Amino acid sequence: MRSDSKPFIRFNDFHIPFGEKELVQIEAMDASEGKIVPVFINGNGMSDVFNDEMLETVLSQSFSVDDESEGMFHSSTIIMAEKGKKISGEDLDALFREAKEKGVTVASLVHKLPNAVSRTMVTPGDAVVEQATRKGGRSAK
Repeated sequence: MRSDSKPFIRFNDFHIPFGEKELVQIEAMDASEGKIVPVFINGNGMSDVFNDEMLETVLSQSFSVDDESEGMFHSSTIIMAEKGKKISGEDLDALFREAKEKGVTVASLVHKLPNAVSRTMVTPGDAVVEQATRKGGRSAK
């Protein structure tokens, strides 16, 4: 993983040994016969966020930032009029003003727009560290 084009985390042939907490968790999972399952609260990456269920949550709970480079997500919304109908410019303006006043994204409010169909594309924002590929690997023994 890189930050500012410099290695931030290096994956190599050596791994940190399990601590007491991890050993207790592993033993509990083995003994519970499937009733205790691991949930990686702090280990989820962007790939875990980009699925249909999570994207709905991201869109509904996101807020806008003044500086785009600080955003965790970048969303682009396309708004189209339903076939044979028109979208009022006043309605669009009101939607944009409401989003700005509330500090939320347009994507979270677009469902209020009459006679409109929308599509929103969500990608990682500039503030998200780009994943670097692993180099090297385990040597043959």
